[in-house]
Amino acid sequence: MSIKNTEAVKSFFDNYASKFYSIYKEEQKNPLRRFLDRTVRYSMFHRFKKVSEIIEKSNSEKILDAGCGPGWHDILLAKSLKKNITGIDVAPEMIRIAKEESNKRNLNNYLNFITADILEYNFDEKFDVIFALGVVEYFDDPLDLLNKMKKICNKKILFSVPVLNHWLTFQRKIRYKIRKCPLWFYDERKINELMSKASIQNYLIHKIDRDYLVEIKLD
Repeated sequence: MSIKNTEAVKSFFDNYASKFYSIYKEEQKNPLRRFLDRTVRYSMFHRFKKVSEIIEKSNSEKILDAGCGPGWHDILLAKSLKKNITGIDVAPEMIRIAKEESNKRNLNNYLNFITADILEYNFDEKFDVIFALGVVEYFDDPLDLLNKMKKICNKKILFSVPVLNHWLTFQRKIRYKIRKCPLWFYDERKINELMSKASIQNYLIHKIDRDYLVEIKLD
């Protein structure tokens, strides 16, 4: 990702952090809002469900959430799997929320959150599984990100990208353009090209409504 794009994404999500986190606070929504979120954002919930199932079956101890946002996925995994989970995100406000929510739930024994650009951060350990949901689409060329994840991962890499041809694609393109946040969409051909560039052969593409979930097997 270019420096210009990195700063644009960081600024967007820093300002959007509280509103973004509200998507997951279902107990605070009225029935209509809950229904609309579950309908329009079906992919967000179901791609994480698929990721959770894959992680649980992988018998993994150390997990990295690349682009963790407010940490809600990590909180759910820590509560259900009792595994060590690290979240990293470039947006300071996202990490502030993640740490606050972890403290509230007494999950600090399982969770660790880092404010940094994953491409620049030097990890002192390797992870069994790395997942990146709603992250890769903000990179004009995600090859460096994939190579970094390969370098620090033992078993599986999971990442999502938005479908190029979906009824919600156009409005999302307009919405992000207005907010001056870069965003790229994918079809299976583009995913296959990316895997070829990254010299990755063992992978699966799961279609989940408006998203693809790519499962890379390293072991």
